[in-house]
Amino acid sequence: KYRPNYLPDDQGRYLDQQFNKWLKKNDFEYVKSPLILDGGNLIWNKKDTVILTERIFDDNDDWTEEEIIEQLEWDLDVSRVIIIPAEEGDVLAHADGMVKFIDEHTMFISDFLGDDEFRYHVQQIIQEQMPEAEFIVVPSSYTEKGQYDQEIASAKGL
Repeated sequence: KYRPNYLPDDQGRYLDQQFNKWLKKNDFEYVKSPLILDGGNLIWNKKDTVILTERIFDDNDDWTEEEIIEQLEWDLDVSRVIIIPAEEGDVLAHADGMVKFIDEHTMFISDFLGDDEFRYHVQQIIQEQMPEAEFIVVPSSYTEKGQYDQEIASAKGL
């Protein structure tokens, strides 16, 4: 279900309906989840692990954290769900602007514009549940130049 809390309800409902029509029209096989999940907030290592920001808890505030994690494990057939903090000021709170798996255990991680303390914190949380994780720090080239939305930052340059 696509109804992130940063979108007005009617807009989220419309986008969800349009996407479901598109799926049916194109004959995709898929599993519906009762969770509200914004696609940019899900990073998968193509095996057994997903990483999301804590936004998943805000978007599903009628569920407990444990219920959300269990549902994700079931829906996605993974054994490890890692929850990281959202980057301060990120309206979308997407994990895909923070980390990206490049193989089963290695991932790119943003330098968060030089905020080493936050980066170390994110790495520590990931390594607590995934000790074999390796990180390659990618410098951010984020710029506000060319922003099309004053409230939602563009991922351009990330």
